[in-house]
Amino acid sequence: MVSKHHTSRIVLPLLVAVLSTPHAAAVVPSYTIAGVYETKSEIARSVSKIDLDQYELQEFLRLDGDNQDADWLSKAKAVYENGMHSGPYAKLTVALEHDVDLPVPEEGFYKNDISFDNKKQNVYKLNVFGGDFGFQNPVHGIIATADPGRCFPIGTSTTVYVYYPEDSKCNVDGNMDGCFAGPTGGLVLQGYGALDYTYDPHKDNKFQASLKQFSEEEGMRMLYCEQHGGCAFPEYQHFYNYYGILDYGHHWINAAFSQTSTVYSTKVKLKHGNEDFSLLSKAVRNTAIETATVAMNVFTAVNRLMVEKGIDACKKNSRDFSSYGNNLGMTSVIGDWDTAVATYAGSKLVAPTTTTATKSSEETGSLYYNMVETLAREFGVLEDSSSGPRSIVNRKILEEFQAGRDGLQHGECEGPTRTSYQKIVSMMRVPWIQGVLRASYRLSRGIDDDGVPLDRERGRGAAFLAALLPDLYECSKDAADVIYHELKINTSSDLLSTPDYDKVRTTLEEQYECLAVTCDDIGGYLNRNTGKFFKDTRPCGGYGASRTQRRNSVTYDSKAVAHGKKRSTAGGFGTSSSTLLVAAVAFCASVATLLVTMNEHARRTGGQRVTIGSLASAVSSRADYWMSSCNNPHNNAYRGYDYNPTATSMPEFQLHTMTSSPSSAAGDNLL
Repeated sequence: MVSKHHTSRIVLPLLVAVLSTPHAAAVVPSYTIAGVYETKSEIARSVSKIDLDQYELQEFLRLDGDNQDADWLSKAKAVYENGMHSGPYAKLTVALEHDVDLPVPEEGFYKNDISFDNKKQNVYKLNVFGGDFGFQNPVHGIIATADPGRCFPIGTSTTVYVYYPEDSKCNVDGNMDGCFAGPTGGLVLQGYGALDYTYDPHKDNKFQASLKQFSEEEGMRMLYCEQHGGCAFPEYQHFYNYYGILDYGHHWINAAFSQTSTVYSTKVKLKHGNEDFSLLSKAVRNTAIETATVAMNVFTAVNRLMVEKGIDACKKNSRDFSSYGNNLGMTSVIGDWDTAVATYAGSKLVAPTTTTATKSSEETGSLYYNMVETLAREFGVLEDSSSGPRSIVNRKILEEFQAGRDGLQHGECEGPTRTSYQKIVSMMRVPWIQGVLRASYRLSRGIDDDGVPLDRERGRGAAFLAALLPDLYECSKDAADVIYHELKINTSSDLLSTPDYDKVRTTLEEQYECLAVTCDDIGGYLNRNTGKFFKDTRPCGGYGASRTQRRNSVTYDSKAVAHGKKRSTAGGFGTSSSTLLVAAVAFCASVATLLVTMNEHARRTGGQRVTIGSLASAVSSRADYWMSSCNNPHNNAYRGYDYNPTATSMPEFQLHTMTSSPSSAAGDNLL
């Protein structure tokens, strides 16, 4: 199935979305994301509207939970699968009788698919003019192609994708206002003239991005990049290792929508972390869905844009001699990095740079930025800003987004840019941990909260758990198993039991260093009524034995930890300072004994005596060798996929939900 799907995609026209009005201004307007990050990327602004999809999804799911009669769940699923706001386009069938005069290319990009090519693809933009249903109002659009020879075969009918302007309302909630007239009509194509078209307005007006697509695209695109280009995606590798399915996020969410288990059959199931949503009420399942679409699917989109479209495309550009003399390729790379930022924040936090009004810190949209901000308030990890209290983690992440972009602008594809990427991914784990801690505490103590009813906390916690488990499993299989056992929803008895919060908290804190988060980042769960920490939720501090001591004084360890992989011993759990002291004493004693034995042997055989210095040097050099990431597979955070690089056929993956469709083909253009 995988091969058939992607073979069909090869013959589809290769188009790159450019959502703009035909009369583009000479100076591209600048927009600011979350008040600090500036961008001129039109694609970034378009993709950011996925937050409107998330908002619609949440509203439909909440109506579904309150109303047993109307089919709100189907409406929510349609928004999840097809999109409703981000990148509207029309699929038209036209017949050309002569060549199209192409303009000068305006940008370029580096593709990543089965027809892998390291060279920049030039993008040619053609303006389109048509009319709406009554032909009373003009409708503008853009056709953008990187391969006019295939997209415009003369004398035959062919499909073209026309992208509506950014502010188009075509097909929003099924409304056909602003769409091209149909089922037949005429339009004017720049460089060609007038031509006729046919299409079904209700089926052929679609959106380029959807929350479902974020999950579907990630696995296949990252796998192709790994197999054909050698780029490393360690974070995705963690998820694939744990779940064993390429579109793991959609698999999990689709099971919740279908009110069934993630074990669809004996052949289609998650490798680890299965949940049974048939055991949950409608309201609990819906809460799980609206949390997972952000915690899992939006996360995957941000991750992929930074690595594949940012870091990896930057490296391709540096090796592409055809790109010398112009900056089209790197402009696209930076635009895609900007798109990662916009996907993280959402359109509610995107405003023209000329806007003088400062948005309130309460206005945080509905995507990842909002999730981080909400949990930061619940865990007391805020700082003062000009617009009011804001999340420390959000501020740090935006700073790293800026630092990563600066690195790309200077052609530093690795180094600072890679470091910024690693820090962003590490800090994006913070809300997962906070969500698991909050759910385990509330469920174990039976604490109600006006924000999320207690019965829905189980679904919310399950979504955060699903996002966290792969990284936690990478640090310690034992720790992941403990947390999963405490919060899983796999049998009816799980609903009757309550998690052991103290065990969950202690197990997670043991892995903070490996997860590259600090006690400062996480904070502690606050009592909504008093504004103070609950008795058992005070923030931890440091690692090892100092945790409980620092918790009593409610102080933080403000020193940032290294963001590299630091694994624990004894099945992945942390080692206390007293244990380390005992180990050190034993080690020194064994070294002394070894030294005496070796020198006695040297005296008898006439060999060279061994000094403490020479022995220590030898020991440290071998320890350094074996602990290095190059020689210790457990410390190598960037190992590749386990695949045969000489294989000529694709491996059989459980990508059971992906199908060949024009929507997924057009989706290549945004992400």
